[in-house]
Amino acid sequence: MRRAACTALIVMMVVALAAVCNAQPGWSAVCWGSNSYGKCEVPEPNEGFVLVAGGNSNSVGLKADSSVVCWGSNLFSQCEVPEPNGGFIGIAAGTNHILGVKADGSLVQWGYVEYGDVPDSGPYIGVAAGETHSVGLTADGTVVCWGWNAYGQCDVPEPNQGFTAVAAGWYFSMGLRADGSVVCWGDNEYGQWYVPEPNEGFIAVAAGTRHCLGLKADSSVVAWGSNFHHQCDVPEPNEAFAAVAGGRYHSVGLKVDSTIVCWGSNGYGQCIVPVPNAGYLTIGAGDLHSLAIGIYEYNDIDAGSAVPTITALEPPCPSPFSTCTAIGFELLQAGNARLEVYDLSGRLVEALIDGPMEAGEHSVVLDGSGLSPGVYLIRLQSGSQMALSRGVLIR
Repeated sequence: MRRAACTALIVMMVVALAAVCNAQPGWSAVCWGSNSYGKCEVPEPNEGFVLVAGGNSNSVGLKADSSVVCWGSNLFSQCEVPEPNGGFIGIAAGTNHILGVKADGSLVQWGYVEYGDVPDSGPYIGVAAGETHSVGLTADGTVVCWGWNAYGQCDVPEPNQGFTAVAAGWYFSMGLRADGSVVCWGDNEYGQWYVPEPNEGFIAVAAGTRHCLGLKADSSVVAWGSNFHHQCDVPEPNEAFAAVAGGRYHSVGLKVDSTIVCWGSNGYGQCIVPVPNAGYLTIGAGDLHSLAIGIYEYNDIDAGSAVPTITALEPPCPSPFSTCTAIGFELLQAGNARLEVYDLSGRLVEALIDGPMEAGEHSVVLDGSGLSPGVYLIRLQSGSQMALSRGVLIR
């Protein structure tokens, strides 16, 4: 299938994962770098993960069944997820505390939480954690901060509206607005406030302890703030990025071809990506370690089920898109197929197809009018095969 008329910039990946007869893939968490407190030792069963995050001495993962798993130090009960452990759609890890957003809009925190209770300002749809403060994004686009505020990291600048994503460093906070601009507040010792011009076209943000990262719609990464360890020196070619994450002195980038690039301090091997460096879904960064979700070993399924072949999953066209986009794919054989759209928090946004499909070319429209700007993962599964792509929604 060809779409020669599509000239919009493509910021996504198309990865056809190898088919294995009578098998289907899933996702496991991978950690590398400092393993103090066992924060790189993912508990079994290491499968079904959709999102990971790292703190100072902990790691946390969100599973497809909406439960949360924590590992590493439990000095402040960071590994004791409050019951009921279910219904989570987002997670964040601070120095010694963990945050989880639930599908009902509630926000749960655990670990060292002596710096304040969660404000009753929801429903929440996003969250970020600093060293001793927390940042919540509400459904109406406002930002709520609580915790230690010595640097003003909890004083959200006006106008407090129109935010679509948040991030937090040690003593500062970041907010991404719907117009593609970034706002930073709190500690400014290393110039974290000063977003490089032009401050526009951003679709995602991340924060290290003292540096900032922004992903632009053209798939490039902008970094600013502390650069003593070259954590702001994005390696060339600075293109084809799909996600970014920030650690203490290092940065992590996910490329649209599902590979990972790390830069900055490598004193604990946090920039040495495990091999094979391929097939990664999403990334995270902790204090001195890095995290990702990748494909895990294949498991047997019903040998009698139909196993159509995925010939192609095309990038959405157009992309970036502001309202609607078309997703094309081709099946060699008839059979059941499921086409899903996820946001980068691992939340299922929509199942566009779930049922029997004829062999041949197909096209499905994704309506993004009710979605927030950002990067979306598109997953097609049919029988023993899965293919992935990414699209970018802008306003």
